[in-house]
Amino acid sequence: MSSLFSNKLSLFFRNNLNIRPNGYNYIKSELISISDFFFWNTSNGYDTKINITNLASQVLPNINQSCDVDFFFYDAKGKLILTEQINLEHFQSYNFQISKKIPNKYGSLAIFHKFKNNAELKEHGSYVTEKGYLGYNYNGGPWNYVHGNNSSLAITNKNTILPLLSSTLIQNNSYIPQVRFDDCNNSSLIFNNPLNKNLKTTIELFDKNWIKVDTIKVITESMNTNIISLGEQKKSYVKIKSNMLLFRPIIFKKYETYFDIFHG
Repeated sequence: MSSLFSNKLSLFFRNNLNIRPNGYNYIKSELISISDFFFWNTSNGYDTKINITNLASQVLPNINQSCDVDFFFYDAKGKLILTEQINLEHFQSYNFQISKKIPNKYGSLAIFHKFKNNAELKEHGSYVTEKGYLGYNYNGGPWNYVHGNNSSLAITNKNTILPLLSSTLIQNNSYIPQVRFDDCNNSSLIFNNPLNKNLKTTIELFDKNWIKVDTIKVITESMNTNIISLGEQKKSYVKIKSNMLLFRPIIFKKYETYFDIFHG
C-alpha cells in the first residue's frame, strides 16, 4: 500500500508540475482486461456497429480457447443501461448493430475480453486491450469505421471497472487536432469522460490565420458523453485545453452529401 501511495503521489506532482507526465494511473488491483471508452449513437437516424473477434486467438494463437466478452453500455449521462456477455470460440468473429438493443440514444461503452487461459500474458506483465473498430452510418448509408481512441478503463479480478487515465488539477494540458474545420457544413467534438471525476475543458476556435474567433467552456461529468457543436462561426483550427493529459475527442464533420467521423 505504501508503494502504491508513493507512486500515486509521485504521479500527482509529475503531472501537475509537467515533469515527465504520465497519462496513466497506478492501480493496485489485479487487472484482467483493458478497454477503450467507445462512443456509440443510435439517435436521429444514426446507428453504430460493433465488430469484435476472439483476441485470445490473435495474441495466444497456440492455445485453442474460447473467450468471454463483456459489454458495458452507458448513456450520455453516465448511467449504466445495459450489460451483456457473449462467448467467442477460437478465431470466431461477431458483429451487431447497437440500434437493435438500444434505439434512439447515444453514449459510451466498454468492451472487456476475458481469456480462459492468460497465464502467458501475466508472466510478461501484459493485458489484452480492446481498441478495435466501430462503424457509424446515417439512414442506412455506408459505414464509416473508427478504431479505438485510448486505453481508458480496466476490469479487475473482482469485476470492478477502474479508470486508467490520469488528470491534473488545472487545465494545463493542450491538444490541437490535426485537421481543419473550414471544409464542412458543420462540425462537433465528442468527448467521453472515463474518469470518476468531472473534466473541465476550454475549446478555442481560430481562423485560417490563427486569430482566435471564439471560446467554448464545457464540463464533462464522470462517465458522461458530451457532444459539443462548434456552431456556425467561421473557424479553421481548434485548440483544446483540459485537466486530463490527453482529452482527445472524436471529431464529427457534416458535409452536403454525408458525414465523416474520426479521432484527431
